Order: sequence, then C-alpha cells, then structure tokens
Amino acid sequence: MKFVWPHIEVNHQKTTENILKIIFNCCLSEMIHTKNGKVIYKDVMALKRGLKILGVMVAVMFSVGAVTFYLSDYWIEWVGQSEVNAAIHSKNQAKLKKLCADKRTFSKLKSLKHADVRFESDNQGSGKVLYYVVTIKQAGDFGLFFKTNMVLGLDSKLVKINTYQEEK
Repeated sequence: MKFVWPHIEVNHQKTTENILKIIFNCCLSEMIHTKNGKVIYKDVMALKRGLKILGVMVAVMFSVGAVTFYLSDYWIEWVGQSEVNAAIHSKNQAKLKKLCADKRTFSKLKSLKHADVRFESDNQGSGKVLYYVVTIKQAGDFGLFFKTNMVLGLDSKLVKINTYQEEK
C-alpha cells in the first residue's frame, strides 16, 4: 500500500481555506486505496470523529478554566491565612515586621497567638497586584496586598499588611 498526499494548490488569496483543506485532508480523513490505485477518503466519518474530539477538548478546557476561576479566591484566602499565621508564629518577629506596612499594624498583630482571617471583599487590585480587605477577629480590619504572576493568582505571595481605615 502506497501513501499518497492530497494535492492542494497554494493560492495566497485563499490562505485560510487552503489551511483548512490541508488539516481536513491530511489529519482528519482516512484514505482507502482501491485495487485500481485510486484514493478514496472517508471524509464524513473522519469529520464527525474530529468534531467529537474537538468538542471534548473544548469542554475539558472550559471545565478546567471554570474550576480554576471559581477556586482562585479560596486559594488566595488559604495563602493569606497561612502566611499571616506563619509570620505571627515565627520566633523572631522580623518576618511580621517585613509584612506590616506601619507600626500600628505591627503592634496589633504581634500580640495575637493565632489570626483568624476572614475575607470581606473580592480582589480590589489590578494586574499583578491583588488587594483584599480582611477582618482578623481579634485585631480588626486590615488590607492584604498580594503579588502574583498569573491572572487568577494561583502563585500569589503576601507582600504587605496594612490597617484598613474606612473613608468618612
């Protein structure tokens, strides 16, 4: 059995159409060689199979994106809770001093044994900076600044904590 590539003329004005023909003829169709040397393509079956595979791939990508988008805020809450508590529990308070934006914030947090962080808002930042207003039950309202490299914040790091003050 000899493999025959489908012949497609290249016309620069119909580039998109030619690319689709190449993909369909080379990738999605099945060739059947008859006894007299002619090549027959099983185009309809291959097209249906290709569309099913494409549909499954799109559904999987959409599902992963939706779950990631839904769980990104929960991930940020977990990162904020664990990093604030790690700074509070550290032996020397250098990590807590580094995270706190001012002395007032540091004095409120250093007396805590455990911080119960509750997020009161969604992301108020933009781009690679995430900002959340949180309530630490024992100490009051704070703002948490995160730095991230991704849009959804799955690789976020807590950068600063400041005391939140409402505008009056």
